Amino acid sequence: MAKSSSSPYQGYYCPCLIVCHRLSEFVIFSEIRRVLKIPMGVYFDRKNGLNIESIPKFLNVRFMKSPGNFRKEFSHDPIKCSKSGFEDFRIYFVMDVDRATARQVSDFLSKATFKDHWCSSYVHPILSRPNLDVVTEKAGYSLDLAHKGDSYGRIMDTVFLEDLPQFSANFTAIKATNISDLIDYLLESHNKMKH
Repeated sequence: MAKSSSSPYQGYYCPCLIVCHRLSEFVIFSEIRRVLKIPMGVYFDRKNGLNIESIPKFLNVRFMKSPGNFRKEFSHDPIKCSKSGFEDFRIYFVMDVDRATARQVSDFLSKATFKDHWCSSYVHPILSRPNLDVVTEKAGYSLDLAHKGDSYGRIMDTVFLEDLPQFSANFTAIKATNISDLIDYLLESHNKMKH
């Protein structure tokens, strides 16, 4: 994965790839990437999106078939590698429950969905129940559900570097999501790169 030339963190490795469920998640984490200016990947399939129930199919797309293909696909931000694989790297799957069955949700959270796939040891599941829209409103943000992408963009336009800890804290108290785990990890990665 490659570094953006505008990043002050040139020479640092990519701490994660965030695989997004839909546009809303993509907007949030693209904006957080912009604010933090760290070399991280944010992936979103604009044509189909990604649901919990479609993850097994996603794991068989070309760039997910092997670590080598993965590194080539996301070569714009370098991933630290050793003989045993990627180091200090995570793949976050940020999903909603939507139409997934209880078993599919359980398998996603326990990482059974990723069993026997090369990426399983890097996966960190992030889930919003029933979905990100409900969780975001519980966190105190208003959404225009007819224009969700724009709504999330407006929310993120008000979140600056100094606001990210509070933005994360707004989600921490909500038991229906663990999205703050990811935001906190990104802040921690940013802070490590600063020093």
